[in-house]
Amino acid sequence: MSSDKLEVILKEIEVMVSIESAVARLYGKCAKLFPGNSDFWMQLSMEETGHARVLSELAVLMRKLPHEFHPGKTCAPEALQNFLSRIDANFEKLDSPAIKERDALLMAYQMR
Repeated sequence: MSSDKLEVILKEIEVMVSIESAVARLYGKCAKLFPGNSDFWMQLSMEETGHARVLSELAVLMRKLPHEFHPGKTCAPEALQNFLSRIDANFEKLDSPAIKERDALLMAYQMR
């Protein structure tokens, strides 16, 4: 794989790690907002943290052994940034005193 292509892919992975980490924080916030189901929300948060860790480990391996990886289709950077922006907007929604757990569940469903 060319070094230019590798850098593009590593940048995409970096954004994906940011997305997974942001979703983990969002679910952690839901755990605090909805203590009756905090175990559920924390389980989701831990899963997203795990996704971020796996992606980070993948990036390390790609840097170490770039010849072992063969690029396929890449993600449009704009699409990844757009998704990250939607997560930020969901954080703002959680700050509303009118937020209900049903709304948070719908957010989670729409982020899948």
